[in-house]
Amino acid sequence: MADEQSYWNWRDTVMKHPDGRAKGGEPCVKCGSPVPPNAHWKQRDRHVCSGRCNLNLNRQFNRLLQKAKAGGDFVPPPSTPTPRRSGPRRFATLSTVAVGGVPYESEGYCPLPGDEVERHGVVTRYQFFPANPDIPVNHMFHGSLYVAVAPSGHMDIWGANDFGEVRRLHWGSMTPAGEMFHGEFPSEGQSLRWSYEFISDVTPEGFEYRWEAPVAVPVAANHIVTQWSAAYKASSERKHRISTSAARHERRVRTNREGSERFDPLEVYERDGWICMLCGREVNKRLTWPDAMSVSLDHILPLVAGGLHTRANCQPAHLICNIRKGGRTDSKPQAPGQNVDAGRKSR
Repeated sequence: MADEQSYWNWRDTVMKHPDGRAKGGEPCVKCGSPVPPNAHWKQRDRHVCSGRCNLNLNRQFNRLLQKAKAGGDFVPPPSTPTPRRSGPRRFATLSTVAVGGVPYESEGYCPLPGDEVERHGVVTRYQFFPANPDIPVNHMFHGSLYVAVAPSGHMDIWGANDFGEVRRLHWGSMTPAGEMFHGEFPSEGQSLRWSYEFISDVTPEGFEYRWEAPVAVPVAANHIVTQWSAAYKASSERKHRISTSAARHERRVRTNREGSERFDPLEVYERDGWICMLCGREVNKRLTWPDAMSVSLDHILPLVAGGLHTRANCQPAHLICNIRKGGRTDSKPQAPGQNVDAGRKSR
């Protein structure tokens, strides 16, 4: 099942320290050293001082989790229902793809029984066999099965959950005669192979999920196994901007101040119409750091003067305007136009 987000959100919640996020100086739960105030926010949530101690804490958690599963005491986190809305259908390989798009159709966590997936001219069909309580526990195929069937009748067999969705538990591949095999196989005059594709996507509500599907593809085809949709790429880039912006400003003041927010700087730039609030001129969106006229995030009340990293305390500014302002609160820098232009002409 490709609902990865629910599991990791649950895991992060369980691993949080009961005293809340460390502000700096609290003892590490693994080695006793003080937790740095500028450590990664997830490490501060867990009260660990370094990546090494975080890794050791994860290993300890994994051992406890395996022990709970073996003893029957583990209650898995509730899964999020599949975002799929359509019934049985065919998922095709697209002939034309938008820039940054995915060349393969997908919807939900995986193909369901009754679906067909066409990849590079080869159609794969899917079947679901629920667990049979009469089969002994030690039998090879105990449990529910998810079977992908090629046009030739060759099968790729995987484990399945109770909803008929594929699990990443591979039993093997089988010929139409019931013999296990590995590698290429013939079908309709060409050589095929089994491939397992991943397509990461995000719903309009912001829920991230991954499509997973075993598919039969021609050996000669360039089947792209891992893909990100345009929406997922945008979501990932937004998360990266939020994380790096918050971490950068926290490092500057060497602490995680109470009341600071984690947000995408683009929210502030678009809120103020990409206008530099220090000189009143428009900021060119196409310019990037370190261009002097590129956009930067200015704190109205500077961090060094006790300001907070919040949306209300931030505004867009040309990089050169922001540099000239520095940590001052009593004056504004000059308009950047003439000085920057003069500097460029003198080169």
